[in-house]
Amino acid sequence: MSQPFNTDSTVARVRGYLVDLQARIIGALEAVEGAGGARAVTDPWHKAPGEPLQGDGITRIIEGGRVFERAGCGFSHVRGPQLPPSATQHR
Repeated sequence: MSQPFNTDSTVARVRGYLVDLQARIIGALEAVEGAGGARAVTDPWHKAPGEPLQGDGITRIIEGGRVFERAGCGFSHVRGPQLPPSATQHR
């Protein structure tokens, strides 16, 4: 019998993959900036207790670079009884 998809180990593996992907994307952007170019600022965040949605994430932004005026990559893991509608829902 296969395991249910929503197990802690599955969530941890997917999270690990996505955080690693974020690091690789930012690394590629920094490589384009080159030596002495702009580097990403990392801003981890957490939803406050008592909010309807719970979760955390990591925002990584490069600003004022030689190549990129502004570039970034975000990761979020948000959960709750009712997630907000998709940004593309009404397209």
